[in-house]
Amino acid sequence: GMTPLDKFLFDTNGYVVLPQVFTKDEINSANAAIQANSNKMLERIGGLRNTEDDTPLVGDGTTGRQDLSGFLGWPEGQRDVFRRVL
Repeated sequence: GMTPLDKFLFDTNGYVVLPQVFTKDEINSANAAIQANSNKMLERIGGLRNTEDDTPLVGDGTTGRQDLSGFLGWPEGQRDVFRRVL
């Protein structure tokens, strides 16, 4: 189960770190696929910013975070590592 610290970090950061869930090959495949599709990243600005003011993930309020979606529809060989997680 999750410790109180795990729950706090999830609430603060929005994710949980699970060590050794992926093999080095899976990590390398995911990183290669992301790099191959990095030209598709969009900056979330204006109405696309989905954070609330005064929250830890709001950033500087001007620059948006980079968003790379659609990875389950990437070409075969690039999407596979992500589909296996499901």
